[in-house]
Amino acid sequence: MAEIMKRSIEEAPRRREVAGVDLLRFAAAFMVMLFHLGFWGCAAPHSRTNSLLQVHACFPKLAPFASAGWIGVEIFFVISGFVITWSAQNASPLQFVASRILRLAPAAWICATLTACVALAFTGVEMRDISRGYLRTLAFYPTAPWIDDAYWTLGVEIAFYMVVAAVLAFGRRAWITAVVGAIGAASASFWILRAAVGTSGPSSFLAFLNVAATSRYTELALLQHGCFFCIGAILCASMGDCLSRPVLALALFCGAGGALEIVASAASKSSIAGADLSVATPLAIWALAMLAIVASIRLGRNAERPSLSRWARRIGLMTYPLYLLHSLIGSIAIQTLIYSGVSDAPALVLSMALAVALALVVSEVLEPAARGALARGLFSGIAPPSGAIRGGLASASVATLADSSRIATNGERA
Repeated sequence: MAEIMKRSIEEAPRRREVAGVDLLRFAAAFMVMLFHLGFWGCAAPHSRTNSLLQVHACFPKLAPFASAGWIGVEIFFVISGFVITWSAQNASPLQFVASRILRLAPAAWICATLTACVALAFTGVEMRDISRGYLRTLAFYPTAPWIDDAYWTLGVEIAFYMVVAAVLAFGRRAWITAVVGAIGAASASFWILRAAVGTSGPSSFLAFLNVAATSRYTELALLQHGCFFCIGAILCASMGDCLSRPVLALALFCGAGGALEIVASAASKSSIAGADLSVATPLAIWALAMLAIVASIRLGRNAERPSLSRWARRIGLMTYPLYLLHSLIGSIAIQTLIYSGVSDAPALVLSMALAVALALVVSEVLEPAARGALARGLFSGIAPPSGAIRGGLASASVATLADSSRIATNGERA
């Protein structure tokens, strides 16, 4: 199975663009922003973000739509599995690690600093109350607190990167798909087992399953979300048009596990919010997103429409900073606007527009400058890997490595 998946990736067109994935990842980030600002701020006022604020604007008419926006995170994990599996095929261990650092660190440091400054300026929170989360965020500390709750996903992403980097370090590039497949199978097995046991098993075993389903440590071990990364890897292999029946079976198995994780997440959020949130809506959105990726792979011929690809990449590059900036800064903006006399709905729209504008400034101006400086300081002399998705790691200078790492990861949110 692993050999077939590897061959599928290698046989895929080497300069294929997948503009639909860029557009999808922005849509996923927008859904998460709508969830946090349009629903979760009112439904869960005791979160770390909302604990800094005094105003929790509620949008009851928006709740049926906004309450399902959290599914964007699961979509991000699938896209990350797609992109990382692809980009690792032609990278040395050092090239892979360098590209991941250049992708994650500059934007995270910039966005964390912007968030801390806005919090200090507009909430009255003292530096000593925010410094611990800020410093832990800068260090990519795997457990809370962070400057903003949104940073929880970075630890999961980094755990996945470490698995791939370890496989590369052992010189077993051909094992990447097998290892990702094993992680996906284990993750799906966990969720299927938990659903099968239900509430009928021994109390100690049920307690173990419940802890495993919510623990940060099993999250970092990819037990909770590994099935999504595996689906992404299989979607990447599908670009070669020769998936075998065992690979398709694994995709269905991981799909079942992913669906059960979504059901469990919806139940958890319902409990926190004290409301019966829809399970069907996030499941439907997630299924449509998977179909959109397949359609983008199968039907897209973006190399013939460079203007579309160019704009899709620019929009996609906004996703990471938008995800990191929207929650606390957007909530502070809503609070500030309401205090200034702006009604709830316009305050929400203006706050979301502000988050998008800030994300654009970061992705177009601040992040490239910081990435170039970091690349020149730490990774001079490292040539980027060949054969990445078009717009990715293509030439042999560290400046190109710094610039192109932001494009090669067109499926990442973190």
